[in-house]
Amino acid sequence: MKSIYQFVKEFKAKNFPLHVLINNAAVMLVPEKKTEDGFEEHLGINYLGHFLLTNLLLDILKQSGTHSHNARIVNLSSATHYVGELHLHDLQSSCLYSPHGAYAQSKLALVLFSYQLQHLLTLEGSHVTVNVVDPGVVNTDLYQHVCWAVKMVKWMTSWLLLKVLGNPLMVPHHSDLFNKIHLHFHRTFDKGLNFTNMGENKKKHYLKRPNSISPMKLYDIQIQGTLKND
Repeated sequence: MKSIYQFVKEFKAKNFPLHVLINNAAVMLVPEKKTEDGFEEHLGINYLGHFLLTNLLLDILKQSGTHSHNARIVNLSSATHYVGELHLHDLQSSCLYSPHGAYAQSKLALVLFSYQLQHLLTLEGSHVTVNVVDPGVVNTDLYQHVCWAVKMVKWMTSWLLLKVLGNPLMVPHHSDLFNKIHLHFHRTFDKGLNFTNMGENKKKHYLKRPNSISPMKLYDIQIQGTLKND
């Protein structure tokens, strides 16, 4: 987390406004290991880093947003958050590590954080919006840790989609970036929404699970743990 604090310090020293923050850094299905701060890598990079950076820059975002032009936060998620489970007793996945489970948990945590942050900003009347985006399957190095069979299926699927359908589901990284930017500057978009590359996703079934954790509870835990441990 040291690099995040250093970046924020340097950015604030420039006295620049901040109208758009895109949290896009991620790892996927990596072998079990920890960050320099001792966090499980999926949790640390995919969620805690974005959580910390967003909260440290939130004051500038609030100052930069206006009634006619909201400041915007976009968090990049994944469809795997639908199968994610949050284990509050073992967020580090130290008891039984699964790359798939750790990745899905980190993405679910990011989605819940996005909803809770938007709720709090709305209560404050802040001119800042928070949305979640699932860009779909993007042709990047994110898949470097998947098995060779999955890589082969991904390559064959993308080739067939490109030849037959013009590749509507597998998008190159530059198109993905364009879509993210378009989302931020499209002023008709609402706040606190979850988007995929096929449009708005209104499903929030994970909030209806019998033992599901509320976005507020997770947010409070991370405020106490991540921000106050510095």
